[in-house]
Amino acid sequence: MSGAQDHSAALKAQLVAQAFEHSRFVADKLAVPADLLEARFGASFKPENGRLVAYDVAGNAIMRRDNPGEPAEFDEALERLVSAHPQREAIMRGLGNAAGPGKTMPRAVFDTLPPAARMAHIKAGGKIHD
Repeated sequence: MSGAQDHSAALKAQLVAQAFEHSRFVADKLAVPADLLEARFGASFKPENGRLVAYDVAGNAIMRRDNPGEPAEFDEALERLVSAHPQREAIMRGLGNAAGPGKTMPRAVFDTLPPAARMAHIKAGGKIHD
Protein backbone atom coordinates (compact mmCIF):
# COMPACT_ATOMS: atom_id res chain seq x y z
CA MET A 1 0.00 0.00 0.00
CA SER A 2 1.37 3.40 -0.88
CA GLY A 3 1.75 6.27 1.56
CA ALA A 4 -1.30 8.03 0.09
CA GLN A 5 -3.39 4.86 0.47
CA ASP A 6 -2.17 4.43 4.06
CA HIS A 7 -3.12 8.03 4.83
CA SER A 8 -6.52 7.59 3.19
CA ALA A 9 -7.23 4.40 5.16
CA ALA A 10 -6.14 6.06 8.40
CA LEU A 11 -8.37 9.07 7.72
CA LYS A 12 -11.35 6.81 6.98
CA ALA A 13 -10.75 4.85 10.19
CA GLN A 14 -10.53 8.07 12.20
CA LEU A 15 -13.76 9.49 10.68
CA VAL A 16 -15.65 6.27 11.38
CA ALA A 17 -14.31 5.99 14.95
CA GLN A 18 -15.28 9.59 15.72
CA ALA A 19 -18.79 9.06 14.34
CA PHE A 20 -19.33 6.08 16.64
CA GLU A 21 -17.79 7.86 19.66
CA HIS A 22 -19.96 10.97 19.26
CA SER A 23 -23.20 9.26 18.24
CA ARG A 24 -26.28 10.15 20.32
CA PHE A 25 -27.94 6.98 19.02
CA VAL A 26 -25.12 4.84 20.43
CA ALA A 27 -25.07 6.70 23.76
CA ASP A 28 -28.83 6.81 24.25
CA LYS A 29 -30.25 3.71 22.61
CA LEU A 30 -27.66 0.95 22.47
CA ALA A 31 -26.36 -1.41 25.15
CA VAL A 32 -23.11 -2.18 23.33
CA PRO A 33 -20.08 0.15 23.62
CA ALA A 34 -19.14 2.33 20.66
CA ASP A 35 -15.85 0.54 19.97
CA LEU A 36 -17.57 -2.83 19.71
CA LEU A 37 -20.30 -1.40 17.50
CA GLU A 38 -17.61 0.14 15.32
CA ALA A 39 -15.90 -3.24 15.03
CA ARG A 40 -19.17 -4.82 13.86
CA PHE A 41 -20.72 -2.05 11.74
CA GLY A 42 -17.80 0.28 10.89
CA ALA A 43 -17.06 -1.33 7.53
CA SER A 44 -20.57 -0.35 6.39
CA PHE A 45 -19.55 3.34 6.40
CA LYS A 46 -17.44 4.93 3.67
CA PRO A 47 -16.38 8.58 3.30
CA GLU A 48 -17.85 10.12 0.15
CA ASN A 49 -17.93 13.80 -0.78
CA GLY A 50 -17.03 14.93 2.74
CA ARG A 51 -19.52 12.74 4.65
CA LEU A 52 -19.91 9.14 5.78
CA VAL A 53 -22.29 7.09 3.66
CA ALA A 54 -23.61 3.78 4.98
CA TYR A 55 -24.22 0.69 2.88
CA ASP A 56 -26.49 -2.25 3.72
CA VAL A 57 -25.47 -5.89 3.37
CA ALA A 58 -26.59 -5.88 -0.27
CA GLY A 59 -24.24 -2.98 -1.03
CA ASN A 60 -26.97 -0.37 -1.41
CA ALA A 61 -26.48 3.10 0.06
CA ILE A 62 -28.82 3.72 2.99
CA MET A 63 -30.93 6.72 2.11
CA ARG A 64 -32.79 9.16 4.35
CA ARG A 65 -36.35 8.25 5.22
CA ASP A 66 -37.54 11.84 4.84
CA ASN A 67 -35.57 12.49 1.65
CA PRO A 68 -34.80 9.26 -0.24
CA GLY A 69 -32.53 11.14 -2.67
CA GLU A 70 -29.91 11.81 0.03
CA PRO A 71 -27.73 9.42 2.02
CA ALA A 72 -28.89 8.95 5.62
CA GLU A 73 -27.05 10.78 8.39
CA PHE A 74 -24.84 8.58 10.59
CA ASP A 75 -27.33 7.93 13.42
CA GLU A 76 -30.23 7.13 11.10
CA ALA A 77 -28.05 4.79 9.03
CA LEU A 78 -26.67 3.03 12.11
CA GLU A 79 -30.18 2.63 13.51
CA ARG A 80 -31.25 0.94 10.30
CA LEU A 81 -28.18 -1.33 10.26
CA VAL A 82 -28.81 -2.34 13.89
CA SER A 83 -32.54 -2.84 13.20
CA ALA A 84 -31.69 -5.23 10.35
CA HIS A 85 -29.21 -7.22 12.49
CA PRO A 86 -30.47 -10.63 13.66
CA GLN A 87 -29.41 -9.84 17.25
CA ARG A 88 -30.97 -6.34 17.36
CA GLU A 89 -32.82 -7.04 20.63
CA ALA A 90 -29.53 -7.82 22.35
CA ILE A 91 -27.88 -4.68 20.96
CA MET A 92 -30.66 -2.25 21.94
CA ARG A 93 -30.72 -0.66 25.40
CA GLY A 94 -33.65 -1.28 27.73
CA LEU A 95 -33.85 -5.03 27.31
CA GLY A 96 -31.80 -5.87 30.38
CA ASN A 97 -28.53 -5.44 28.53
CA ALA A 98 -25.58 -3.59 29.94
CA ALA A 99 -22.43 -4.23 27.97
CA GLY A 100 -19.21 -2.38 28.39
CA PRO A 101 -16.00 -2.48 30.37
CA GLY A 102 -16.58 -4.79 33.32
CA LYS A 103 -20.17 -5.37 32.17
CA THR A 104 -22.05 -8.34 30.79
CA MET A 105 -22.80 -8.78 27.09
CA PRO A 106 -25.24 -11.30 25.65
CA ARG A 107 -23.45 -14.20 23.94
CA ALA A 108 -25.55 -13.60 20.83
CA VAL A 109 -23.99 -10.14 20.45
CA PHE A 110 -20.50 -11.29 21.44
CA ASP A 111 -20.55 -14.03 18.80
CA THR A 112 -21.27 -11.51 16.00
CA LEU A 113 -18.21 -9.39 16.83
CA PRO A 114 -14.89 -9.72 15.02
CA PRO A 115 -12.11 -11.43 17.02
CA ALA A 116 -10.39 -8.11 17.90
CA ALA A 117 -13.61 -6.70 19.39
CA ARG A 118 -14.19 -9.90 21.38
CA MET A 119 -10.69 -9.64 22.80
CA ALA A 120 -11.19 -5.95 23.64
CA HIS A 121 -14.38 -6.74 25.56
CA ILE A 122 -12.69 -9.52 27.55
CA LYS A 123 -9.54 -7.46 28.22
CA ALA A 124 -11.75 -4.61 29.52
CA GLY A 125 -13.16 -7.02 32.10
CA GLY A 126 -16.40 -7.64 30.25
CA LYS A 127 -18.38 -10.82 30.83
CA ILE A 128 -20.58 -12.86 28.53
CA HIS A 129 -23.92 -14.41 29.38
CA ASP A 130 -26.28 -16.74 27.53
